[in-house]
Amino acid sequence: MENYGKYLLGGLFAITIFTRFFAIGADSLWLDEGLSIRLAAHPFDQIFAAAAPVDHNPPLFLYLLHFWLNIFGTGEIAARSFSALCSIAAFPLIWLLARQMFDKKIALLTLLIFAISPFQVYYAQETRSYALLNLLSLASVFCFLEWLWNNRKIWQIALLAVNILLVYSHIFGWFIVLFENLWWLYLALQKKPAPPLPNWLILQGLTALAFLPYALHLMQLVLQIQKGYWINPPEVKHFLATFIQFGGSISLGIFAIIFALLGVGFGVRSPQKSSLKFLMFWMLTPILVPITMSLVLRPFYLIRYPIAAAIPFYMLAAIGVARLPFRWRNAAIVLLIGLGGWSLFNYYSNDTRAPWRNVATDIGELAKPDDLLLIGADFCKRDVFDYYGSSLPQRIIGISRESDSLITADLRQSLISTKTNIYFIASHFGTDEKKLVGELSGIANLVKTTEYPHRDLFGRKQVFIRVYRFTAMQSPGK
Repeated sequence: MENYGKYLLGGLFAITIFTRFFAIGADSLWLDEGLSIRLAAHPFDQIFAAAAPVDHNPPLFLYLLHFWLNIFGTGEIAARSFSALCSIAAFPLIWLLARQMFDKKIALLTLLIFAISPFQVYYAQETRSYALLNLLSLASVFCFLEWLWNNRKIWQIALLAVNILLVYSHIFGWFIVLFENLWWLYLALQKKPAPPLPNWLILQGLTALAFLPYALHLMQLVLQIQKGYWINPPEVKHFLATFIQFGGSISLGIFAIIFALLGVGFGVRSPQKSSLKFLMFWMLTPILVPITMSLVLRPFYLIRYPIAAAIPFYMLAAIGVARLPFRWRNAAIVLLIGLGGWSLFNYYSNDTRAPWRNVATDIGELAKPDDLLLIGADFCKRDVFDYYGSSLPQRIIGISRESDSLITADLRQSLISTKTNIYFIASHFGTDEKKLVGELSGIANLVKTTEYPHRDLFGRKQVFIRVYRFTAMQSPGK
């Protein structure tokens, strides 16, 4: 039986590696990934200055990605592989945490969900900080529990080091630190064994002190977003949608929610009630606290941000499956594998990111060298189109959303006099898209509009890119 468990563990590890690297370069880079690569390509000492105005998260990921790209290059597969390895590195931490808190059966089931969840695969194949945030969150919780259980100085030092890295990986890293503080407070109020108050305060103080250099910039950002921000206020549906997205598909998400609720029901009647409470604190703090703050202050909650809450959610679902009678448990595992396999098939079969690569390829095949490319908003040109289209011979102009006049008088006169064909690539341009199409229609003929769709993890069609093709107007009498 012991060898059987080892084979299962090895098989799940192999599946995790496979799902993270399979078709990792199939999707085009999307806007945020292009931004990461562009910023990380700066000289090391210029990354923070370049990132501060446009990337509203701490810069640890960009610094690490900088070294990674210098070694492996800026290709799609190379750039995404760093996140894939972060996701794979989370595997042993999940095993250790779930086994120590519960048992090997629950640990294996948790790893099964982790291995086949399209949500985890998606962010393991994205050149953003989410896989790193997940890894460091797990490392933080592991060190925290080791310190609680063993009360050794080495774990206090390790927790300090990991938490500093954690809060510099993503602003939501602070909610894992908050969760640990809430659990420490719970233990203290219950008069249960906990690190001494002076040691705990020193740990938190040193973490805050290490974050101080970035905190000054963060305060400026907070003041800036009080004037308005692009994220909408969360609603009740976003709480539920967070857990469904943790599954990676609607069917797998609903499965996980049902069995997580069963896990809570089984857990309250088990000797491991303390571990169940720990999971609930861990899962809900990075979700409920930022949702509440987003309602009271300015919205900053997106359902992908609390990725660190996904693992305790998977553990709860694993408890729900593991505590079923033998026959029902096996049926649930077969259903889980079936739903996961089908969800992964859909994930790999569809574009799940805006297909900028296709746009650049089509433009390269259709446009003449003297045609004009207009890209609105301008940051789409800078952050992602230039990655694919910088070698195109056409003149490429980015149009800012803040421009008083979308087409300047000089550009208008140039377009009229040269009879240039125009390709307007619209993405993240808001109401200015319709306005610019109207302005261009006054000086050229709109002959074709092409949409470039993709599908999100819920399978919904999304269109973030449209290309409008204009041809020059013929002069009267011709």
